[in-house]
Amino acid sequence: PQNMRSTKPVVVAASTPSDAPASFTNFGISVDVAAPGTDILSVKMNGGYYRLSGTSMAAPHAAGVAALVLAHRPNLTNEEVRLALRASADDVNSAGFDVHSGQGRLNALRALGVSSFLQVDISSPLNHSTFTAQDSPVTITGNASGTTFQSAELLRGDSLQPTSWASMGASLT
Repeated sequence: PQNMRSTKPVVVAASTPSDAPASFTNFGISVDVAAPGTDILSVKMNGGYYRLSGTSMAAPHAAGVAALVLAHRPNLTNEEVRLALRASADDVNSAGFDVHSGQGRLNALRALGVSSFLQVDISSPLNHSTFTAQDSPVTITGNASGTTFQSAELLRGDSLQPTSWASMGASLT
């Protein structure tokens, strides 16, 4: 799902017990959160238990927390649930967003406490667009809103899978 361009699913990376990215996990700028994905106890089809690793073990953690959030606040939209998961994640790895854990490790208790949502939508240029110095200047348009919105900052990455971000020097209020 990380490469989907239409309706945004919750993209979950798999992490180890020490919050490191699992060796097999997907990563990139579309990752929302990380969840445990190594050595997870699972049920065998014909009875019994065994331990498995994979993003297929991490994704159900996020689905479970999303279900808890919706049970607690059934009027939320899918996007608001995704935002609640992101806003409540425990920051791990690099400070702030990073391509291996997104906003951080899933946190069910904090997700239930999210009460307001900030929404930032860039309408142009399209997500995953690339530019060169010859394309300068590039006009960026979008909208930022939310009950507690105060300001936003535009950041840029220097590749399709950036590992660091630089300010574009623009603060939005």
